Amino acid sequence: MLGRGYLGAMATLRDAAALGDGTPARASLAGGADFDLREARWAGAECVLTVNAFMGGATIVVGPDVDVVMEGIGIMGGFDDNATGPGSPGAPVIIIDGFAFWGGVDVKRRPTKAEAERRRLERKQLKAEEKAARRQLED
Repeated sequence: MLGRGYLGAMATLRDAAALGDGTPARASLAGGADFDLREARWAGAECVLTVNAFMGGATIVVGPDVDVVMEGIGIMGGFDDNATGPGSPGAPVIIIDGFAFWGGVDVKRRPTKAEAERRRLERKQLKAEEKAARRQLED
């Protein structure tokens, strides 16, 4: 469970990864850090994610329902705030802070894995129905 507290990784030669279940990230040098928080279970209303990127980058993937607040700063690097903003009413808040020097921090909103799978199966069913309709017209 992720509650009020800190989850962080420093990006340096290898890649670091953290899963939404609270799995800690490995440290690395001049590489990247990936955080997938779509399936995170939130114990509290707020979680602070501190990301320090030096000559590397970090990608944070969040679900569509959480609030995202970017508070980090970048020098010759940047904090992408395209995914900031409110999610669902009463949703947890993820505060992303830290420092990027010759690197960057990117936040992306993606559907949960279950929702992505549901959409994939829906598209597959639609294609099958279209194919059956075409066959019926040809006969």
